[in-house]
Amino acid sequence: MMMSDQLEPAWALHTRNYRDTSLLVEFFGRESGRFSGVVKGARGRRPRYRGNVQPFVPMLVSSYGKHELKTIRALEFSQPVPDLGGQQLYMGIYVNELLYRLLGRFDAVPGLFDHYHKLLFQLALPEVAEKSLRVFELKLLAELGYGLSFEHDAESFEPVSPEIHYRFVPGQGFIAFQGVAESLQLFPGDHLLLIARGEMEREDVMLSAKRIVRSAMHELLDGRPLNSRNLFKSIQSG
Repeated sequence: MMMSDQLEPAWALHTRNYRDTSLLVEFFGRESGRFSGVVKGARGRRPRYRGNVQPFVPMLVSSYGKHELKTIRALEFSQPVPDLGGQQLYMGIYVNELLYRLLGRFDAVPGLFDHYHKLLFQLALPEVAEKSLRVFELKLLAELGYGLSFEHDAESFEPVSPEIHYRFVPGQGFIAFQGVAESLQLFPGDHLLLIARGEMEREDVMLSAKRIVRSAMHELLDGRPLNSRNLFKSIQSG
């Protein structure tokens, strides 16, 4: 857990007002992992940092304090900011909520941090945004200890066959299905092999990847709905 005068790369996952002029920020730091920090003087008539303490703005952070809630000592902003808007913005909000809900406090995951940094700039490119999101979700599952094997049957350990369908069992994996493939919870073996290779350009393969990840995340979240998903649905229906 890195909490000192040393600046570390970080992103804000979530912010809310705190007392009269401060912000309570949930940070994702490269060396410190997820942690909460109070940014004093970030609001009010003459706010510090000019409103830059918000999600999707890269920063360097140092903090101090002996308890879980840290006080931010210094913030610096010098890097380019990903240009997120429309659906890509909601993808970013969704990812932030996943990290906020699933990462443990002060668990350093520098590899995931680097992947997240890369993802935010990829989300700004509509042609690769959805594929980049799916790849990141799979990376997050692996970091949490729930990595999926798309190339082997979870029961028989036989290689996945492109000719048959598989059912997905969260927490276990893919199991060959014997029968007529009519259920939406079944996945063609060729889809699984393409996902394993990161080849998700086909719309049907992308849909399979989305359904698999959604089912796995639902299990990790204990069935609790994501606020970001409900927000996106309300915007679409409105």
